[in-house]
Amino acid sequence: MGRAKTELKCLSIEKDRKGRFKTRIKGLESKMKKFSDKCKGSEACLIVYEEGSNAAPMIWPKDSNKVKSLIKKYEAQKNVRPPKIFDLQDFFEHKKTSVEAETSKVRKCIYSVEYPTSDLNIQSLDLEQLRMFIGILDNKIGVCAERVNMLKNSQKVESNFNFGHNVDRHNC
Repeated sequence: MGRAKTELKCLSIEKDRKGRFKTRIKGLESKMKKFSDKCKGSEACLIVYEEGSNAAPMIWPKDSNKVKSLIKKYEAQKNVRPPKIFDLQDFFEHKKTSVEAETSKVRKCIYSVEYPTSDLNIQSLDLEQLRMFIGILDNKIGVCAERVNMLKNSQKVESNFNFGHNVDRHNC
């Protein structure tokens, strides 16, 4: 079913206290070894200071250079900005931008099909046909320019007519 609750109390005999401490340290060492064996990509380190002792701390793994390198990695990682947490709002913003990008791609594709910018048939025209084509385009450009000028002139006349007069267009 489970263990019974153990009562924690300070051991009065120093020899018993040190012996219990050493067995707990050995248990921690074995757990760290099992952890590092099972999690192949992870690195682990254990540093234990004994109370009331000026002796060097107990470290695992026993290679102090490896422990120092792990501590340096940890210190360097502390100074790096922590990764951003991806919450629900971020998820929907990401989804929205990806849908907008996809929509933009589809619209560009549709636009290029409906309004092609180049016609491959032009490449097969001979010199005389190209001159006729250029003439047709020049005529169309001229007609468009005349229309633009006519619209500009009509706006000028209309603005001169309305200047100083209170004209209501809806009641004409």
